[in-house]
Amino acid sequence: MAKLKLGTIEFKSNVGGVELKIPTELSLQIETEVDKVTVLSEALIDLGELQANFLTIAKSNPLPPRPNDYGVVIEFKSIDNATLSPSGDTAVLETSLSFSVWEIAKGIPTWVPRYKQVCVVPWPGERWCTDVLDGGEWRNGSDIIIKLFDEGASAKVKFGLTTPDGKSINIQEFDTEVTPRGDLGKFLAKLLELVRVNINTIAKNKIQDIINEGTLKQTLPKNLDNYNPLIKTIQFTTIASGNLGVLVSFEASITEEQLTEIISKTIG
Repeated sequence: MAKLKLGTIEFKSNVGGVELKIPTELSLQIETEVDKVTVLSEALIDLGELQANFLTIAKSNPLPPRPNDYGVVIEFKSIDNATLSPSGDTAVLETSLSFSVWEIAKGIPTWVPRYKQVCVVPWPGERWCTDVLDGGEWRNGSDIIIKLFDEGASAKVKFGLTTPDGKSINIQEFDTEVTPRGDLGKFLAKLLELVRVNINTIAKNKIQDIINEGTLKQTLPKNLDNYNPLIKTIQFTTIASGNLGVLVSFEASITEEQLTEIISKTIG
C-alpha cells in the first residue's frame, strides 16, 4: 500500500535555554497479511532551528576550568563557531575553538618560623615579654604559572543514529578530526581528548534533547503507542529545504479492528 500522508505537526523543545520549533512530516503505510496488519509510521523531523541556533546552544554549556595539574596544560577558552550540517545518513559538527597553553610548576618550598611568647617578672608590678623562636615548618610556595601562548584549532566530527533494541536510541560519534594551528599542533593528543570529552559530548546531549524516545513517540498516530511499536529505522538525512533532518519509522503488528480505530482517530 502506498504511503498515506498525515500532514505536518510541530512540537517545541527547549535546548540549552533556546526554545525551538520542530516541524515534523508524518506518513503511514499499511501492509496486510492473512492474520495480521503491519503498520509503518514514518516521521521526517526538521532540525533546521537546531542548526540555526547551535552556536548559542553550544555556548550555554560552561567550559571546563584550567586543569589542576603540573607541566604543560591546555585550557579550553571558548567556542568561537559551531555548525551542524547533514552528510548522507550522518550529522556533521564543525567547530572553531580557542585554547590557552600554560606551564605550571610547584612553588619553591619556604621555611616558615614559629614563635612563642616568653615573659618574665623581674620585680613585682613589672612584666617583660618577648617572642622567641619555637621551631617552624616547610611550606609549599605558590605555584609558578606561566602562559606560553593562546592559539586556535578547528574540529570536525560525524554523528550517526542507531537503535540497539527498537526502543532506545544511540547517538554514535566517529571520525573526529582536530586541526590545530601554530604550536598547538605539539599537543594533538591532549586536544583530541578535550574535544571528545567536551565538544562531542555537548553536541550529543543537545541532539538527544530532541531526538529521544519520548519525543519520537509524539510523532505516532493516536493509539498506535498502545500496541508496542518498535523503531524499525532511524537516521540523519537531508530534507527538501537542505536542512538537517531525522527520518524515523516505527513498526507495529495489529488487527484490522485496531487499524480501523487508529485511522478513524488519526484522520478524525
